[in-house]
Amino acid sequence: MVKLDIAVQKLYLCKRERHEAAGNPKGWQEQPATAQPLKDTGQHERHTYTKKLLNVEKHTHKLLTIKKKKGKKTMSVFYKLYQDNRETSANKGKWYARAVHTGTVTIDDLADEMQANCTVKRADIVAVLSELVETMQKHLQMSHRVKLDRLGTFKIGMHTSPADTVKDFTASGNVKSVHVLFQPETKIDKNKTRTRALLTGCKVQELPKNAVSDALDDAEAV
Repeated sequence: MVKLDIAVQKLYLCKRERHEAAGNPKGWQEQPATAQPLKDTGQHERHTYTKKLLNVEKHTHKLLTIKKKKGKKTMSVFYKLYQDNRETSANKGKWYARAVHTGTVTIDDLADEMQANCTVKRADIVAVLSELVETMQKHLQMSHRVKLDRLGTFKIGMHTSPADTVKDFTASGNVKSVHVLFQPETKIDKNKTRTRALLTGCKVQELPKNAVSDALDDAEAV
């Protein structure tokens, strides 16, 4: 019996349409253990048939990939409209939009999704992200900026109250609070177009009327 190479054995794992496209409509019903070898009409002919099968498989994979991309849901940032009703406002009666958020994604949620997209285990992802937070906190509180390539730069800012003189200013008396500032990474291409991490390709649309009722806008979420 002629020994089948790995490429030919893949024939028995393909779907029926792949075999039909390769000119072997009945091959999909066979099993590797009982299948008959190809006719011994020469090594070149067997190689040609094997190559044809691989090309069909690659083409099918490409079509499935395209179909998957076309079926991907369009991501958008939702907003709700509100009216300015302030009596002293110069824009009283006019309408504005506020971004709304329909849910919160945790580190565990991110780890589950990342595990499905790569070969890294969920537990390893959670461990690395948790350690990243600890390490970033240490450096930020050492007055360092933390830059994450392809994401952006973090640093600590502060709110202060004024002092009459330099000598009157003290950290305990005039520094009211500290906060984290984030600047998305910005790149400029050859056409001088700016692209910012996390915001590239961002689309916005009004929150559907039948959307979840617990969606919060920026003002409500504070």
